[in-house]
Amino acid sequence: MASPALDLTPERVAALAPGRFFRDAGGAINSLDFHRTEDLLVCSGAFARVRAFCRGTRPAHHAHVALVADDDSLRLYDVANGVLLKTLFAKTYGVSKVAFTHAPLAVLTASGAARSDHDVRYHSLHDNTYLRFFKARAGSKQQRTSACCLAAVLTLPRAPAQGHTARVLSLDMSPKSDAFLTAAADYSARLWDVRSNTCAGALRVGPSPVAAWDHQGLVFGVVTSDGVLKMFDARGYEQGPFDTIAFAPGPAAPHASSLRFSLDGKQLLLNVGGFIHVLDAYNGQRLHCFAPPLPPQQQHVPPPCEPAFTPDARCVLCGGADGNIHVWSTTTGAQITSWRGHAGMPAVLRWSPRRALAASGCTQGGLALWIPAPEGPPPQQPQGLMAAQGAAMGQMPQQMPATMQPVMHGW
Repeated sequence: MASPALDLTPERVAALAPGRFFRDAGGAINSLDFHRTEDLLVCSGAFARVRAFCRGTRPAHHAHVALVADDDSLRLYDVANGVLLKTLFAKTYGVSKVAFTHAPLAVLTASGAARSDHDVRYHSLHDNTYLRFFKARAGSKQQRTSACCLAAVLTLPRAPAQGHTARVLSLDMSPKSDAFLTAAADYSARLWDVRSNTCAGALRVGPSPVAAWDHQGLVFGVVTSDGVLKMFDARGYEQGPFDTIAFAPGPAAPHASSLRFSLDGKQLLLNVGGFIHVLDAYNGQRLHCFAPPLPPQQQHVPPPCEPAFTPDARCVLCGGADGNIHVWSTTTGAQITSWRGHAGMPAVLRWSPRRALAASGCTQGGLALWIPAPEGPPPQQPQGLMAAQGAAMGQMPQQMPATMQPVMHGW
């Protein structure tokens, strides 16, 4: 029997605690994705064991998340039961980005950062095979046919297939169709269909772009390091962006490293120059700006963190250089709490679209699944579950909170 829906009030979000802590990854976790209809997670890293766990009954349904780490592997987790399902290695191509397709055991992956190719692959987690490659081929030509202000549409020949010629910086699957969106350091964003290795369309958008779909699959946004956010209609992107928001145009524009839509499509979440911006998705007005902690000796270096909304968009989660996850209210703009537990910086955060459950991956390879505490006083959180002995991240806390339960409440 499924758990009842839980209203994620700021008080309940503040009381979240780690229900599972894994140290499976052998390197920094660099990508994370939840499946939209199943409860799953995928991650890359060297095999280890669960560092912390809780007692209790198992929920009825599986929960999965996809996660990637810097040791060129993928790990699939059942986050409802808090167990590792399988480990798959991608030593030939590496993995830098991962996104679930609509099938629960199929993902899209981008080549590792140190690889010379810049391909995207359709990867079956069932039998660890590549179903399709989305890649650039020597001798293929691109012809620019039109330019619309800040974006030029490129028409691509049906054969051979074409892909990116520089590192892929973002990878996002459409929530409503078989289309997916990529953006790379070659100044382009590209639209694909998982059923064909031919690029369906390309946009010349600007330096270091990051692209994302809204949750209705009707609009996608592209933010670039020249301080500009462009919004496109997925049904008419050839006409150029229907809205353009400039953060700080010019040579000193801040670097943008993340873009997310809220579940209701009303707000946008960006990491620009190390600051977390919440924007009104309709008029581009900045609603809030949050500043996660930076290392004292590196105040000029923006942290490579990917923040996340809660499903109701009432809270924003972002990792800081202090190893904590900071939670802000989008209603008041005030910081609600900080979650402790990681030894490294929690650089990747996601909230499950189905449950009251958050996942965080850090630069030291730790993966935490955060769940609500039962009703009553907030539990006492352990001080750094894996912070003891520095980066070794090897010690378990002496005792987990007595109120912790492994039940993942349905959202």
